[in-house]
Amino acid sequence: MITNRKKVGARGFTMVELIVSVTLSAIVITSMASTFIVFAAGSKSVGGYVEM
Repeated sequence: MITNRKKVGARGFTMVELIVSVTLSAIVITSMASTFIVFAAGSKSVGGYVEM
């Protein structure tokens, strides 16, 4: 009989859960940063038109 139960009172996340959550967080943060950079570059060009 194979038992794959956690010990009573064992708490926390497994290594796989931590790796998946860190990877997903990195993807979300990277996409947000690239979007921010694109909008920042666009606002600089719009600012030039306003000053004309």
